[in-house]
Amino acid sequence: MIRSLFLIFFLSLSIAWAKEDLVQTSPKAHPALVTKIKEWLLQLEKSSQAEKAQESLERLGQITLPFVYSYLGENKNPKTKRKLIQIIETIDSYDSHPILLDHLTNRKEDSRVREQAAITLANFTQEKKVREALAKYAFHRDVRISRACVHALCKFPRKTSIPILISILKHWEKSLAYKAQETLVQVTQKKDLSNYEGWKKWWLDYKDIFTISE
Repeated sequence: MIRSLFLIFFLSLSIAWAKEDLVQTSPKAHPALVTKIKEWLLQLEKSSQAEKAQESLERLGQITLPFVYSYLGENKNPKTKRKLIQIIETIDSYDSHPILLDHLTNRKEDSRVREQAAITLANFTQEKKVREALAKYAFHRDVRISRACVHALCKFPRKTSIPILISILKHWEKSLAYKAQETLVQVTQKKDLSNYEGWKKWWLDYKDIFTISE
């Protein structure tokens, strides 16, 4: 009886170690794991299996990203592409922002995919290229895209984002202009400024000495 219990315990421990070894100790995924990853990617297309497949891919972390990137480039389904970008956001890899920029700036891409790319790029606004792209597409004619870009710039506001936010005060979509105003006040504590000209003058006067903890 004791020997049987010990054997069961040993087998369980061996399986746990094997699973850990497949994911963590090798820079490349084990062939069996690769097969499973590809199955989960295909399941993202099926509404009944998509949620569980997405959770499984997110749990595996960095090891899934090369497969996610590849499938994102091949796939044509906007719903699936949004899920793939959500997986990238959850895993939060610094290397992912060039791929996200490609999807935001691609005119042929579905607006829902471009929106999701902008939402995820909020995590990379320390990058100049990311800020510049978000600033440009903050004035896109598709409000879905422009709204996502403005909210991305406002999510983690930086000193380098302040002139961009000031320019958004002139946005034709009043709710986005208000969002920029709200963020500027939050960052600077300047509650007495409420229009583009006032903020522009303040920034010219104080940009060299103003500091913000980022």
